[in-house]
Amino acid sequence: MKNHIVVCGYGRIGRRVVADLKHNGETSVVIEKDPAKIEALKAQFAPCVEGDAIDASVLSQAKIEAASSLVVALPDHAACMLVTLLARKANPGLRIIARCDADIDHQALRAAGADQVVSPLEMVAERMALSAIDPNALGYVRIEGQAGQWLRVDQMALPEGCVLTNHSVSDNPVFAELDLLLVGLRKASGQMLFKPRSSERFEARDTLIVVGSSVNLGALKQMLKQGAPAPAARPASKTRG
Repeated sequence: MKNHIVVCGYGRIGRRVVADLKHNGETSVVIEKDPAKIEALKAQFAPCVEGDAIDASVLSQAKIEAASSLVVALPDHAACMLVTLLARKANPGLRIIARCDADIDHQALRAAGADQVVSPLEMVAERMALSAIDPNALGYVRIEGQAGQWLRVDQMALPEGCVLTNHSVSDNPVFAELDLLLVGLRKASGQMLFKPRSSERFEARDTLIVVGSSVNLGALKQMLKQGAPAPAARPASKTRG
């Protein structure tokens, strides 16, 4: 086995990680010391190694030397640190994503060799704040180096007569002007288009999937609430006397 993803810990977080990896067609090997959880994994025919991930020999059984990535989902910070150190030594090219439950531990895990440190508490808090700001927001991406700055993924339904309806993607420069990225279009029929073509036309009740800053997404929403400009009145025809 090679180019697989090793997941340390099969608790609440590790279980979700493994499920998401499987859903995306990725091969994972779970390291877990709880015999009951190992039996559950075996019942699902999921590759697993029984043992403590802080043991270098257990990491070796999971083929850490040939893995592409490691997810350290252990709740104990000291164990996360040690696993990260051991894994980095065994595989210098490994991508390591480590769980961290306290802000002060981020730098320590980075120093130990983690490529990315993820705080479940921070993610939940940010997601809840985002939902409070806009319940239609699908998700967000934090901009590195910009504390509290997010790129949001939003969905917006097109009402009848809005400025975009009956125009193609290329007809209206609004996305470029607002520095927004149109990544998807769910048609009123239910068809989902990813990266819609420039010739695709917007119709009422279509739903846009757009990525951008909160401010610019808000500007687009306000624009969509406005009706399409009324057509210019034609001059009255003169009657012949």
